Amino acid sequence: MQNPDELLAYAENALRSAAYEQAYQAYEEYLKLRPADEAALIGAGEVNRVRSDTAHIVELYKRACNAAPDNLTLKGEYIEAIMADQKTNQAQALAWEYHERYPDFVRFSTQIAQSDMVLGNMDAARARLWKCVEAEPDGLDPVYYLSQMTHKDDMERLAAKLDDLWQRREIFDEHDQIILGYAVGKIAEKQKQYDQAWEGYSTGAKIRRSRTRFNEPVYIYNLDLQKDIFGKDPVNVAPDREVGSEFIFIVSLPRSGSTLVEQILASHKDVEGIGERNFSIDAFQKWYQGSGLTGPQLFQPEVLAEAQSDYLNAARAAATGPAHKIVDKTITNFLYLGFLQTILPGARFVHVVRNPLDTAFSCFATAFYTGSEWSYELGETGRAIRRYQKLMRHWMKRWPEDIKTFRYESLVEDTEKVARELLEFCGLEWDPTVLDFHKTERAVLTSSVVQVRQPIYKTSNGRASHFDAHLGPLKSAMGRAGDPDWFLKK
Repeated sequence: MQNPDELLAYAENALRSAAYEQAYQAYEEYLKLRPADEAALIGAGEVNRVRSDTAHIVELYKRACNAAPDNLTLKGEYIEAIMADQKTNQAQALAWEYHERYPDFVRFSTQIAQSDMVLGNMDAARARLWKCVEAEPDGLDPVYYLSQMTHKDDMERLAAKLDDLWQRREIFDEHDQIILGYAVGKIAEKQKQYDQAWEGYSTGAKIRRSRTRFNEPVYIYNLDLQKDIFGKDPVNVAPDREVGSEFIFIVSLPRSGSTLVEQILASHKDVEGIGERNFSIDAFQKWYQGSGLTGPQLFQPEVLAEAQSDYLNAARAAATGPAHKIVDKTITNFLYLGFLQTILPGARFVHVVRNPLDTAFSCFATAFYTGSEWSYELGETGRAIRRYQKLMRHWMKRWPEDIKTFRYESLVEDTEKVARELLEFCGLEWDPTVLDFHKTERAVLTSSVVQVRQPIYKTSNGRASHFDAHLGPLKSAMGRAGDPDWFLKK
């Protein structure tokens, strides 16, 4: 048996080097020996988030809680993992159970409020979060969630609270400094104090970047791989377009309006949204790597049929209602579009775009729970978006009938007109209830959770212009990709 300390050192070094598979194996072995090691659990959680394996993070923390039943921090991380695995009701029930047993541990009360936000109970969440602030004045999580809600009645109180915390930011650990920076940025931006907002956002992003491993060569390789596999002559697939007709895939960059579009669609009586899942990633990896086949062998009818079943079974199991169509808005859908179009002919791909500079800055100003590792440094952000656009140009030329582009700016300017076009493209009859999308009762687990609980607003248009003086590295990296129109031109 390998020495545990050596095993942990190897895992940590592999994680720093972005060698995620090696890190995964090493953490797995180490946590069998020391299942409640908090530092190792955090590292293993980061690895599994990169691998889009939230279910495994849940299992890791469940084992940790069993090994150390009195460790309340581990219990809190366990709840976070359950919520990230899109089991909000289960997470809230557990948070209530722990809160009743340990009423002085404020994190559990904060998590109740967090789950209320996800479920759309905004008033209850806001009231509970302020109670959490009163109970733990230096606690950062409640203040962060309040900043994201940006309720007009909270602005002055929040600004004063954040100013006090910001002046003392050196006393907090890196995690707390990150969320403090994003909270300061959010409230200062709302108050049109753009220099202060930039200081908050850039401070949070800088620390986050130092703790996040974006492997740009691997990102480029994955984009090139998809284009190589599906970007040449059409493959010989079954012509039955009914196979994928029940599926709608939303394709976009983060912070481009995809959650809003999903919420509009999911408000239709014949549609169910299943959120962001790993189903396409898992099906592709099993098909491409797990089958042991290469080249034309991968496109044999029986092989494609198995890949199709892998996705269908997972997606249908996630859809709990009787709806005729399922919406998958996984943020990596753009990468796997060729694969999805191949195994599910007849599926609709709703391509949501927003002004690229607004998208880029909104990503930079967001503390993502997982994914979008390129968003914490402006040069990397610009290059990632440019490469996204190039791949999408290719897909749109390959399958022009199956992909339709919808602009976020047009949607907020004339919601009914664009919503009608959206439903028609997806083969749905007009349903006026989609215009009341903010009233739809369903869990929303993205960074846009607050926005889609409100009626349409236009204040996000032109957001990046307020920070133009700081965006030189972004513009340089994006080049012509900063033009809202270039990659949509034929």
